[in-house]
Amino acid sequence: MENDYFPDFRHNPIRWNHAVEFIIEDIPGGGTIAKSDFKSDSTVMQEGALLGVDASGIYHIVKTAKVWNDTVLNATGINVYKEHEFKAADILIDTGLSGTARNIQSIDTTNRDYDVFSFASGLGIALAESDVLIQADASGVNSDYKYFPVAVAIADEPVNLLNKNNGAGLLTSGRVKTDLMPYPIDENIKALLPSIRFV
Repeated sequence: MENDYFPDFRHNPIRWNHAVEFIIEDIPGGGTIAKSDFKSDSTVMQEGALLGVDASGIYHIVKTAKVWNDTVLNATGINVYKEHEFKAADILIDTGLSGTARNIQSIDTTNRDYDVFSFASGLGIALAESDVLIQADASGVNSDYKYFPVAVAIADEPVNLLNKNNGAGLLTSGRVKTDLMPYPIDENIKALLPSIRFV
């Protein structure tokens, strides 16, 4: 049943000028999104955000970041574009899982164009401009993604860290415009969502 929070898009599946452009299938009733994943100054979970789900059925934003410039092997500082939800103490790895996952010690946000992630030790790989990093489940070798994407947020939803977890409509099959997505993705991430066409 349609309501203000989880509208039934199946009656009007095409949405122009949206990240989520065409809806074939969504999760009935949407899902509950963990507020603790977001940065302290975040106020909106944006349409097009990728979401994974934990064993209890709570959805979590799949955190990614795009590398700002080429980074040498074992660099302990990485410049990334500002479009991300990473916080200090989060763990990250390259999406190809070829490096070593590291805890973010601090994030410097003072530069106008990019943020700087700092680590005690490097990821063990050189990074190229526009490479994508993703949140990992544990530091060190043999780590994996913390949350595997299973759905895409259909619309902007407010994030209030003082309130309970918020709900969102969730796309599982359809078409998404990559250039309108709020956070970076790459071919490794797209491959995990075979029912979604990225254009």
